[in-house]
Amino acid sequence: MDTTFSTLAGNTREQTGATLTLIAVTGAVIALITWAAHEHRSKGRIQLWILLTASFLSWATDAGGRFLLQITISRSADQLVLFQSFGTEQPLWYLMVNIVTLSFPAYLAFLAFTDGWSPGKYWLTVTICTAVDMALEYLTIHVAGVYSYTGFQTLRLYGLPLVWPISYVTVSMCMGALVFFFGKQLNGIRWLLALPMLGSGYMGFITVTSWPALVALKTDLNTSGRFAAGVLTAVGLLAILYTISLFLKAAPDLPATTSDLPGEESSTLRKS
Repeated sequence: MDTTFSTLAGNTREQTGATLTLIAVTGAVIALITWAAHEHRSKGRIQLWILLTASFLSWATDAGGRFLLQITISRSADQLVLFQSFGTEQPLWYLMVNIVTLSFPAYLAFLAFTDGWSPGKYWLTVTICTAVDMALEYLTIHVAGVYSYTGFQTLRLYGLPLVWPISYVTVSMCMGALVFFFGKQLNGIRWLLALPMLGSGYMGFITVTSWPALVALKTDLNTSGRFAAGVLTAVGLLAILYTISLFLKAAPDLPATTSDLPGEESSTLRKS
């Protein structure tokens, strides 16, 4: 890893895009930190702090993830570069993007289990997160011009490989589900035991969840082969999301109703 502290030269559009992106995601990170403090203070939950920490740690591995996905960051002026890894620069704005896009959907997944969401609400959240990711990526690619996908990407639409936004959201949902299930045994300082897995971030989880598309990206396949790999990856991601939703129907730690308490008659029966 080549540690540097510099700026990248680029045109005005890229410079402006990088600056606006940094401002927007920094505000989002501050909002998440405020939310984490509120959750801890009012409900005793530290899970958002854990996810924020894991997302920060995963930034160190994210260059590997971008190398696998063949994401190229534009050489935009005033992008503060903190270090270089896998032959790519790690600018400050990308750290903020990484924290927001990983921890926020992941905490929503955690809340889906903790607060007893219905599968319908869960799927609506997944759909909205995916649509927002696609829209924001389109803007950052075509309007801000701060990065692009290169190589033989699959299921590409207007420069955006559609499989990756689905993959990003699936990664966050997996992290949120893991935090919920880890919470059955981990508390206090023992939460540090979860960081090695959660800290792998996009590089670790995308390799697990989206390996067909990664293999196709690094293999000499024809157009039909890459398309098939993209469809296979999308189907696999939906299967993972569906598997997570199955646990919502029996999510524990929900407040007991009167019909669940010994010696109490169901309120529905009393009304009848």
